[in-house]
Amino acid sequence: MSLSAEERVRRRSLLLPLLWMAIIFYVSGKPSDPDAPSWLPLPVHGDKVLHLIVHGFLGLLLQQAFVIGLGHPIRRLWPAVLIGWLHGAFDEWHQSWVPGRIPDLFDWIADAVGVVLGAWSLGLLMAWRWVNRPEGPPSSEEMAAGADHAWPPCQR
Repeated sequence: MSLSAEERVRRRSLLLPLLWMAIIFYVSGKPSDPDAPSWLPLPVHGDKVLHLIVHGFLGLLLQQAFVIGLGHPIRRLWPAVLIGWLHGAFDEWHQSWVPGRIPDLFDWIADAVGVVLGAWSLGLLMAWRWVNRPEGPPSSEEMAAGADHAWPPCQR
């Protein structure tokens, strides 16, 4: 059984966010040594900015995967955000079992804000590109029909 090109793209689109989640899990699972020199010197609460950036990228990857797999970017925002929030909560809980790591509610809040910003920014950019497509904005019939059939999730 051979997969269509579109199905292969959909499956590959899920690999990037899963790989990024695995990298986050691996890095946050490393024990912390307060005496070791830091490879990235951060100011006080600078780790929150790092959480925001790392999980913002996760939100962007999740949004991309949902758009390719499911259609229109704005309607697919909340599944991406919810998965990102759950991953951030799981990661903080996971850190409670790692020596030298302390789970922090504010880290999870930074994760959640990052996921929303990443997913929203990609969704907004893609929706803008859709409205400004060469054939013009979608017709009212396309919009009434949900316009998923008119949404180009990737360059074909």
